[in-house]
Amino acid sequence: LSDTQAAQVTEQFELDMAMMLFNSATLPRRIDGIQHINHMVERTHQREALLKHAMDSDDYDNVGAEWMNYEYLSNWLLNNKIVHRLYGEQSHVQLASRGDEILKFLASRGLLTKVHLDLLWNHTKGKHEADVSSIYSTIVRMSSHLKEDQVEYLFKQLQTIPYKKIGALELKLVHELTRYPDYKTSTTAVNTLGVAYLWNIAQDENGVETGVVLQAVEKLILLMQKPRSKALRKLYLKACMTNLKMGKSVLQSLRIARGILGIMTARQSKEVTHAVIDEMEAQQNILESSLKELKTYCDLSCKAVKESKELDAANVDIGAEVLVGKYCHEMQLKCRLKFLAYILTNSSLKLEKPDVLLVWECIVKNAPSPRIRDQCLDWIKALDANLAFTPKALIVLFESIASSLDLKRLTMPGLMCFCDYFLRVNNAKGLVDVDQKDHEAFLVQTTKPLEGVTRLWDICLRAEDENVFTKACKFLIDLHQNLTPSLLMQVAYVREGFVATCMGSIKTAAYALGLNRWKPDSAPEPREPVSLTPTSFRTTGSPATTLNFELAVGKMLSKAEAEAHCNAILRCLRLLDHFR
Repeated sequence: LSDTQAAQVTEQFELDMAMMLFNSATLPRRIDGIQHINHMVERTHQREALLKHAMDSDDYDNVGAEWMNYEYLSNWLLNNKIVHRLYGEQSHVQLASRGDEILKFLASRGLLTKVHLDLLWNHTKGKHEADVSSIYSTIVRMSSHLKEDQVEYLFKQLQTIPYKKIGALELKLVHELTRYPDYKTSTTAVNTLGVAYLWNIAQDENGVETGVVLQAVEKLILLMQKPRSKALRKLYLKACMTNLKMGKSVLQSLRIARGILGIMTARQSKEVTHAVIDEMEAQQNILESSLKELKTYCDLSCKAVKESKELDAANVDIGAEVLVGKYCHEMQLKCRLKFLAYILTNSSLKLEKPDVLLVWECIVKNAPSPRIRDQCLDWIKALDANLAFTPKALIVLFESIASSLDLKRLTMPGLMCFCDYFLRVNNAKGLVDVDQKDHEAFLVQTTKPLEGVTRLWDICLRAEDENVFTKACKFLIDLHQNLTPSLLMQVAYVREGFVATCMGSIKTAAYALGLNRWKPDSAPEPREPVSLTPTSFRTTGSPATTLNFELAVGKMLSKAEAEAHCNAILRCLRLLDHFR
């Protein structure tokens, strides 16, 4: 026999042996049979690759005398209905999990049919999750060899799965089926199907489990990054805004919208980024819609807290509770605020005075818990005030911060928010020069009254939290020490004014406690903003303690009132000690 004839006899025998094992009644032998077939497929791939290389290089020395080729093996697999045997009624999961190479081989040759795909898909029905995962993995591994119409057909099969049964496995399959860019064509049909499928999963009305929904949102955004999704971006951005206006699937829609906007403006100039969002504002009123929906959600969440007796308990973390919809309150609120911050800092849109009052009432004044309030104050502090607010709105926000915070129970986020906007407002008025790189570095550059300094004295004397006092104390002292060179000649007067203010507060508290003979008619005038001018320091007296003199003289103080006055005296002494 020639080498080729010997190879034909040998390889034909191997195929017959593999088929005999595959038809065996015992599973181990059937597994051996499929492994032999896979080995023949692999060998044929190798020989064809060597043959192609030999034809390109005109070097046939390494090709060998093997006889099997693509055409013969393909016909053998089809004639013996190997795919039917692997995934038909008589199949077994151990066999089905080993059919990858055969399916990839047929798909690469264009010989995989819808009948084969039906056999494969039907094999997932009624199976255990591990078996389904195995079949999906098989589809994924051969997906790069499928034609576009075959992938579309698989999407149609996916759509037959009830939404409530969709899980992470189906999402992974969708992601993998849309990974490959063209499927030998230039159309985007597969991509469109993938986006539409993920969008439907993300809609609340379809009842998909929340964890799966959030995964679908992330995968949809990843799919939108592909160049072939460019035509879909504005379409789905509009759909997101429609959902927002209707109050449907808001959390998912805001995440998708933010993701799409980020993709559309990636690596673009500031002007282009602003133009994109400004165009969306002109078409969809995204700022107005976001604020209206934020108010609606906050009103509903406040109502839910008031109506629930269980949420009144002190140990309940309201942020982790589902108050409205399907997701916890903290996640819902963060998503809305992140989207709002994004459009404000990446466009020419700004919050006006009514907008600021609405946001403050929704997220701070009516916050369902101190922890949520602190998180919202952190969000306000993190906003770029120059981009987010009009000048009038900035002043209104600072007034809201200064007047609304509970000074006795003031937390560090509340203080940091106050200090930050204190500097922003006074910087905008030209009273303080704030470093553009380090926003906590500043120089006071005027003798005019500073906006909000009276409230800062109140915080120093009345805040119960020791850390808050320490930080407020440092900030107050910095205001009296960080002076521009033009004010350095007045340092002595500034120090005199600081001491006078502290002593005035001590005198007021001491009288209230009955520790001196200070008469009511010598009480300080009503509070005025304390500036850095020596005259103001000498005439203003105590800005930090409001005293009902009749109560102080004619009636006994309550324990809380007495403790407050004692604490004010101690705080003033500590301020003087730190100011030395």
